[in-house]
Amino acid sequence: MKRRSRWKWYLLGCAAIGLTAVAAAWAWLHSASGILVVIRNDGHETLRDIVVHVTGRAYFLGDLAAGTTASVRVRPRSESHVEIEYTNGSGTRKRLNAGGYFEPGYQGTIFISTDGEKILESQHDVAILY
Repeated sequence: MKRRSRWKWYLLGCAAIGLTAVAAAWAWLHSASGILVVIRNDGHETLRDIVVHVTGRAYFLGDLAAGTTASVRVRPRSESHVEIEYTNGSGTRKRLNAGGYFEPGYQGTIFISTDGEKILESQHDVAILY
């Protein structure tokens, strides 16, 4: 009887280790996937109510003071580029296309610099994860 009991505990232990490994791999892939969008306000006024748009999703960032940066990891639902939307210092709502190409399963960084009127710089370092 003791042998069966030990064997059962051995199998349960192996199953627990396997499930833990699968959960850890899933967590790592989930945290590594997606595109980190970094926005820098190179203007002289605060950008208000910033929203980052990708296909099927929108990410609210709030306000961004002049000379500061904010970032968000985005995960589109299908093929996408990135757009940023905000209200500039003169109260005009802007939605600007920062370009790029990515889709689910991609990772990397997109850096966007704006002065509140237009995109000054847009750098893309994006590649497929798997």
